[in-house]
Amino acid sequence: MTKTELARDAAQRFAHATRKHPEPDLIRAQLHGAEGMACLCEVEAAIAACWPSSPAKELIWLTLTAGPDSLELQAFANGELLSAATYSLAPAHA
Repeated sequence: MTKTELARDAAQRFAHATRKHPEPDLIRAQLHGAEGMACLCEVEAAIAACWPSSPAKELIWLTLTAGPDSLELQAFANGELLSAATYSLAPAHA
């Protein structure tokens, strides 16, 4: 999978895991690494597809990171953190 596909898949998995909580009014996505704009566009599209009410989104791209490429996702409702997860965007090696 490409990094953008991994980002989209991560956002979809996060949305599925977050469904046990009240519907969020804010999703924060923080991407660490290269190809940030394309990845964040995929994340935003996945969020819009998973939550019909379309919660507000904070999309953050951090280009200068020392660690591996990753995507941190957080869901909030009424200012309270509902769910948080970090996903690796490093392609699996064959």
